[in-house]
Amino acid sequence: MSAWEKTLRVALSVLFAAAVALCSQAFTDTSSEWFRGLTPPTLMPPLEVFPIVWGILGALFAASLSIVSIRSGGGLRPTAADPNDPNSGVRRPELFPRNKSTLMLYLTYGVLSALWSYTFYMLQNPAGALFVLIAILVVTASLISSASKISPVAAALLLPGFVWLCFALYLNYEYAFLN
Repeated sequence: MSAWEKTLRVALSVLFAAAVALCSQAFTDTSSEWFRGLTPPTLMPPLEVFPIVWGILGALFAASLSIVSIRSGGGLRPTAADPNDPNSGVRRPELFPRNKSTLMLYLTYGVLSALWSYTFYMLQNPAGALFVLIAILVVTASLISSASKISPVAAALLLPGFVWLCFALYLNYEYAFLN
């Protein structure tokens, strides 16, 4: 894989993480009358903390995805024919010949993250968002396990997010049952 292709994978990883963050942010409205009327959890941090934490976690997510994407092989150029097989021709390029299930977990995490914001803020449904958050935690645990087989560093970059999601689970639980 060329340096250009590695750079492209890093750029696409960053763009994906940014797209997830922008979608989630588009659905989030902490200034709404509905949200302001909720009884907050006892350990609720100031709202200004959330964009900072999620920004850091988004950067760690993008870095982890970049590592796994690069280690997934493949490329943009067609692969040569197998010289030992007279029936093989030039094969079309395959971007990710390995680790497809791990890459799908990254995608699933991103979709569920945006869905959580939509469910909590747009649908005004903290109980429904709680179920989405449980799914995110399961996907994140699976993602950490899967990524650890590809790169321990990629998996370690996801651990702070898992810890934060556990705290978010407490917050979401409190919002769901206090209101």
